[in-house]
Order: sequence, then structure tokens, then C-alpha cells
Amino acid sequence: FVGSRDDNFLQEKGNFLHASCKGRHVTCVDWRGNKSKDDVICVTTIAPVSLVERMEIQKEVEVGMALIWDFTDPMHPRYMLEAPHEVVVIKFNPSRPNIVVGGCTNGQVVMWDLSRSKSATTNTKSMKQRLAPVHNEARLQPVMTSRVEHSHRKSVHDLCWLPDNTELAFDGKIIQSSENNQFATVSDDGNVCVWDLRPEHLPLDKLRKLKHQTKVGGDDKPWVPLLKYQLSRPDGSGDILGFRLNVEGRDRATNAPMYTVCVGSSDGEFAVCNTAPKDEKGAAAAAAAMFAAGQKEARLVRSITAAHAGPVYGVERHPMIADVYLTCGDWGFKIWRSGLEDPIVASPYLEHQITCAKWSLTRASVVVIGTADGKVQAWDLLDRSHEPVLVHQLIQDAITCISFKPIPEKRAPNHVQYIAIGTKLGTFHWYGLPKVLSKGNSNELRNFRALLEREVRRVAYFQWRWSEREREMDRNVHKGGGGGAVGDTSKEKSKEFGIDEGEDKEELEFMADPEADLEFLEKVAALQKKAEEEADKDK
Repeated sequence: FVGSRDDNFLQEKGNFLHASCKGRHVTCVDWRGNKSKDDVICVTTIAPVSLVERMEIQKEVEVGMALIWDFTDPMHPRYMLEAPHEVVVIKFNPSRPNIVVGGCTNGQVVMWDLSRSKSATTNTKSMKQRLAPVHNEARLQPVMTSRVEHSHRKSVHDLCWLPDNTELAFDGKIIQSSENNQFATVSDDGNVCVWDLRPEHLPLDKLRKLKHQTKVGGDDKPWVPLLKYQLSRPDGSGDILGFRLNVEGRDRATNAPMYTVCVGSSDGEFAVCNTAPKDEKGAAAAAAAMFAAGQKEARLVRSITAAHAGPVYGVERHPMIADVYLTCGDWGFKIWRSGLEDPIVASPYLEHQITCAKWSLTRASVVVIGTADGKVQAWDLLDRSHEPVLVHQLIQDAITCISFKPIPEKRAPNHVQYIAIGTKLGTFHWYGLPKVLSKGNSNELRNFRALLEREVRRVAYFQWRWSEREREMDRNVHKGGGGGAVGDTSKEKSKEFGIDEGEDKEELEFMADPEADLEFLEKVAALQKKAEEEADKDK
């Protein structure tokens, strides 16, 4: 880890707490833009009351509230966004910063337009006017609210915009767009919904059908999902309870559309899905080769793996490597590679549970995590994989979310990476990472790729070796030759990982021969007995 001892700490820039957030949990924090002086952030909080407790005490939330802060005024939020229910997750539109969307506890999604506020012209004011105390924060009502009957049946847990200026057509194909108009939401009702900011973008026949079903009069166009995907398990045992979501756009190397959707469930599962339509031959063929080669039936969920012992609190793709993903949950975090069922990197179990994790946007090998005991840890996997390089005790309660400020297109030599950290106490904090964690060397990405490739080969070797051990145990138990099925499976796995059994066939047969093992053990016992007799003579 390069750097002096004084550089290895987080630089506090400020901490924020509003009266309406006391006694509540921060659930989401998101930055507005990547400009150096655009330090605007949105925050959502929910009451620490479970659904069962809420039903027992018959408590109904009258108005949900989300706050938008400008760091130039640390005392008062700039906007207070009202919603019909508590807002769980909220995001700024990447191409139109005045548009904000959020997901509620009752499954609805809402949209606000900051430009409709009377105080939207505060950017033209001087610094002295902006720092002047404002006791009446601007309250904004939603511009659009989704229909309850066509929204999620349970709480919206995660939301993400479709990346790379892409959007989905009516038939599910990815097309290019000049701005971000669509986003995806996930809920534990087993569905992933794709929403469009333009309700008139829906087909006319679908709009007529919805208006007939919901009895919407006049020219009002209901805001309903453009597409809905059901997360059915491959074995037909039910639906995946979605908790975290990551949607792909285009492949950065080939610019080809990617129909990959990664979902983390509340049961600790990591699922990789493919949303390519049937007539998209290229994407369907690539998905079959990557996930389920040889399977004729097309399904949404291509692979599902038990990743963590509890909810998956984070699913995020590496910002520089397309097919590498990060998940966190229980007492550790794991790194996955597309096409493999096992993680290629797994952290050691920590003393306290991990509640959030994020890739660094400027360092390829750095992961920042938050724990249930209020610590923020930075891990540099190229430097050490058994312990963090930085540990910062923030509070005495849990860290709930971490968000990096987007990096500008042209970074200054002294660029500092900022992060916003939400807590279980209703506060959020603004910190700057040290220089050694904000800027890496020129060979870092190449070295990290080499590390991941080495770990992929290690995982492949252990999978092949485990299949060999299964075949050996099967031969020891069934001497009559009843282990053909296991042997065939091991041969298929050996071919899959490029391992030729013909080179060491005699050695493998000797290793799997029980008679040879018995002869070897008898020789060892004879030698041990002879050594004991010589030791008795010496005495």
C-alpha cells in the first residue's frame, strides 16, 4: 500500500441531519452530477417499523418525504419531495438532472421535476444569497405517480437507470437513445419492471386496454410499466425475491447490446438473467454459450447461486471490467465472473455483518464496504486480500448505504474522490478519500485483470479436481463398476475446462485403484512396525 501514514484516513467534509430524519434509517443516497462544484445529493429515509408492527399498531404513513441537499447550505435542504408513501430508493436522471424518480414501500414509483419549483433559479444567485438561511424549504409534489394496480405488489427495493444511453423497445430489443428515459425496478414480489418517463410511449392498443380496465376517463394516460419480467426459478419452485438489481447496456468492446440483468435476492441468492427476445439471435446465442449451452428452452433466469447467508445488500458491475460483479451480504463480500457458478474472490468473514459495498470509480482493485458496527473499510485487492487497508469508525450504529460521486470526464491531477455515507441514525456524511485511494498507477487495471484471470483458473482447477475426487470415492464404494454416471460427468467437466485426461491416464488409474492403495498402506504399516521394534531394542 503506497502512501504515508498520514494519508491513510478519510477526510471529513460535513455531516447532515434534518429534523424529519431523526429516528429514521437512511436507505438511499445518490449524487446529481459529476461537476466539481455540483455537490447536490438526494436522501431517502424510512421509519424503523416492520410491516407486521405497522399492521399491529395500525399505523399509516400519511406523506413520504425525500430530501435534496446542496452542500453549500449544510443547515437546510434545498427541496423536500413529497410522495404518497415512504420512499425507499431514489435516483437522479443521469442526462437530465432536474428529473428525480423514486420507489415507494407500497410498490409505486414516482417522478419529480425540480425545474417546476419556484426556487429553481437558485443557481443564478450569488454565493452569499445561497448561503442565506432559508426556513421554508421548497416542497414539491410528484409530477407522475404510477397506478397502484399496475405497480409492484410489494416494496420497491432497488432502482437503476438503463446505462449507456440505451432503452428498450416494445418488443424488448435494445435501441440507442440520446438521453435517459427508462429505468428498471425490482421488488420481492418476483418481478422486474421497466418504466418509461413518457407514458405516451406505450402502444396505443395497450393504452386502450389499460384505460378500459382501470376506467380512466378523458385524455389521461396512466403511468404503467413498459415491460415486466417475472423472475421464475429454473426448477419451477417459485419466484426469486428480488432485493438488488443491476442492468447492462452495451458491451464496451464490441458495442453490441447486452441483455444481462443481475439480481440479488432477499434469500441470499445471486441470479443472472437474460432478457433477449427470441428473434434476437446474436444475444440469445451468446447467452446460451455463456450460461446454459445445450439447453433448448429459453428462460429468463439462466443461473442462480446461493451467494450469501441472508439478503444480498449489493449487486454491482465493475466500472472498468464488463463481466465482473460484486455482491455483499452476511459477513463478507464476493466477486463473480459471468459464466461461473462459484465466486472467484471471497473475502474472509468479518466480525460484523456487511451492509453495503461499492467498487471505486477511479481504482480498479479497490472496494469500499460499510459494516453493521459503523465502520467504513477500504480493501485494495492488489495489495492484500485478507484485511482492509483502511478502517474508519464513523458511528456506533450500522452503515446503511455508500455512494461515490461520479467522476468528471477530465480529471485534475489533484482530483479527490468523494463519497456520501448513510447511517441507521438518520444522518449522512460527506467524506473525501485519501489520494492513494483516489488515484492508482497506470498498470493497475492490467494487473487486476491478471489477478482475476489467475483466480478464474484456480476456480476451474478446483472444480475439476473435485469431480476427480468424486469419481475416486465412487470407485472405492462401488467396486463392481456402478460409478459410470459420475465418471461421465467428470469427463465432461474435464473437457469443459480444457484438461486432457489422456496424458496422465495411467497415473489417474493408479490413484483410483483400491488394491494399489491397500498394498501401499500395508508397506507403510510394515515399515512403521519395523521402526518401533528398532526403537524398543535401543531402549
